[in-house]
Amino acid sequence: MSRPAPHTMPALSPAALLSAYPQPAAVFATDGTLVAENAGFGQLRLRLADQDWQPWLAERSDYWVLPDGSYLRRQWLDGQHQLISLVDDARHPAALAMAPVFEALRDGQSLFQAAVSALRHSLGWRWLGVSRFLPGKASDCDRAEILVLWDTDHFAAGFEYELPGMPCAVVMEKRHFCRFDDVVELFPRDQMARQIGARVYAGKVYSDDAGKPLGHLFALHDQTVPVDDRIETLFNVMTALLSAEWRALGAETELKTARAAARTDALTGLWNRRAFDEDIAALAQHQRRRHDLDAMLMLIDLDGMKQVNDSVGHQEGDRLLQQFGQLLATGCRRDDKAYRFGGDEFAVLLSNAVSPAVLQTRLNYGVQKLRDAGFPRIGASTGIAALSEASGDRTQWFALADARLYQMKQLHRQTG
Repeated sequence: MSRPAPHTMPALSPAALLSAYPQPAAVFATDGTLVAENAGFGQLRLRLADQDWQPWLAERSDYWVLPDGSYLRRQWLDGQHQLISLVDDARHPAALAMAPVFEALRDGQSLFQAAVSALRHSLGWRWLGVSRFLPGKASDCDRAEILVLWDTDHFAAGFEYELPGMPCAVVMEKRHFCRFDDVVELFPRDQMARQIGARVYAGKVYSDDAGKPLGHLFALHDQTVPVDDRIETLFNVMTALLSAEWRALGAETELKTARAAARTDALTGLWNRRAFDEDIAALAQHQRRRHDLDAMLMLIDLDGMKQVNDSVGHQEGDRLLQQFGQLLATGCRRDDKAYRFGGDEFAVLLSNAVSPAVLQTRLNYGVQKLRDAGFPRIGASTGIAALSEASGDRTQWFALADARLYQMKQLHRQTG
């Protein structure tokens, strides 16, 4: 079974995490600076006088009692941050569960692992996990994959399984918190529950923005557990976090796609001028810290591009640009990057120096390939410069390569 690579950094910000918290809550730095808060805590701050609760914030005590008898509870997340939440009862399960979530995230766990860790810390059940539902041929969803599984004292490998006849199938259908005692008798097809000796099951789905179930959070135990409304509260909090995580991951993917599109030339697939400006600045800064390495810049203009457009049309001109872009990309080493500025202007950045003669030989080979592909009069002018020639200054580096490009173009015009 192929498994997705686990992500070790949470996609959610503290503000997004707090948005799923069911009570007023905020994260503060140790100096009292507000890092993030949910809407409920913002409203609470408007009702509280700063002179009353700010001195408590600077202290180390765990609780501050409000006039109505409710509490502000402090939980230390690490040496720099503290979670402050409002609770009617200092033993409220949501307040107790959130600190383990933050602690697990700080330790490098994914939010899926952190939710399981927090549930384990609060419940003490032996088996806990997060699944995602997989589409199948017979229905919209007939299989599931375990993404995270806690087995007694360690995170175990996940697996896929059929949904029909399993307790999570009922949870998916009901779309609310479900608990089943005597789970083996109720679900005889659940061979895993039978093999491990599970007696009680609890679970709830997490969903996308449209309410479609994406997967479920579940827990199993081999001992009888008293019915307790706080268990459902815990599942409500954790599944809200998981739903928010999926939304954040989706937004993060869309953002990465948009950023990549903004840095890519649509015609050739090479990086564009915006990407070049960002990369040359980063490369120059990096190379200044590495005195043992040099970098190269090659600027390229295709000679004869206008004649191609005028004689056989812009469609053939586009084909020429696409083929040249492909030749540049395939000729690059892993750390090299090729760019199209627009029109017939291209560039290549090389983080490890190569002699200009080698670069020119490679380019001549590519130009010959273009001629063999039906563009017999095409040529190329180049300007090549090493970063060391410009004393590490990227503006002078580009200007030097551009001047050499101009000189070669003038030479080609005179001899051509």
